[in-house]
Amino acid sequence: MVYRRLGRAGLKISVVGLGTWLTFGQDRDRDRAVVAQAVESGINYFETANTDARGAAEESLGAALREHPDADLVVSTKAWGTMGPGPNQRGLSRKALREQCEASLRRLGRETIDLYWLQRFDPEVTLDEIVATMADLVHAGKIHYWGVCGWDDNQVHNAAQLADGTGRIPLSAYQARYNLLDREAESAIFPTCWQRTLGVLAYSPLAQGVLTTKYAAGPEPPVGTRLADERRGRNARDRYGDKVRSSVVYAVQETAWTVGATPAQVALAYTIRSGAATAAVFGATSPEQVRENAGAADVVLEEGLAQRLEWA
Repeated sequence: MVYRRLGRAGLKISVVGLGTWLTFGQDRDRDRAVVAQAVESGINYFETANTDARGAAEESLGAALREHPDADLVVSTKAWGTMGPGPNQRGLSRKALREQCEASLRRLGRETIDLYWLQRFDPEVTLDEIVATMADLVHAGKIHYWGVCGWDDNQVHNAAQLADGTGRIPLSAYQARYNLLDREAESAIFPTCWQRTLGVLAYSPLAQGVLTTKYAAGPEPPVGTRLADERRGRNARDRYGDKVRSSVVYAVQETAWTVGATPAQVALAYTIRSGAATAAVFGATSPEQVRENAGAADVVLEEGLAQRLEWA
């Protein structure tokens, strides 16, 4: 496994990490097996969110990680989403963040969250309140680092500038949807992240399974896959349903043959190549998927191969 520093922070994370969105919280035995394989494969970065399976994903991940007390783990979760009917049970106010952080710690069974993500921007809360709350949580020993997801270029710039200018805890990381079918982040946000020396994490690096090429073989998605699931697959169908047999998907398959890797490994390797994301976060429902995806850390895409994928 390869490990990289998270921007200018001292924290080091594996270049591929395991996430829980849509996969954890329904089958604890399966989740435990998936986590065990991740730890065995050298993955040290684990990511969940308070809203994943309404908190059940945090509970399941926490229980699975406690079976590896000697492992050097980096555990992250997210806040912003709605967790109850009250007006303060969502968003990024000081009250919401402190209460949701405490709730996540209880579900995870941990004393500290290593990386705390603010999942969306909250226009109803001032940046000063948000940045100050993050500093308070660090000083209270509740979190070690903080990052933001899906904020636009100006929001990231202003938050980082405010944190640095006031001597508070700096912003450490940014997370973006980034894969070969979603490359807008390269121009929209990556330059600001690099200017600010932020760690960059890619979510949905496999385009919710489309870049594994498993949907390219036939007219209907295979039974048991995400696109075949009426509920879980809605987001994937809306975003990628018309791209399952695109030129990019076939280019990934051809590149996999060329380098002796699997399509999933090629797609992941592209997102974490030099000059791209610090790490990529994938979901998995079996130890075999984890083992395969962890192998992406060993796949090197030469510049010509990366360009072939980009031009497809």
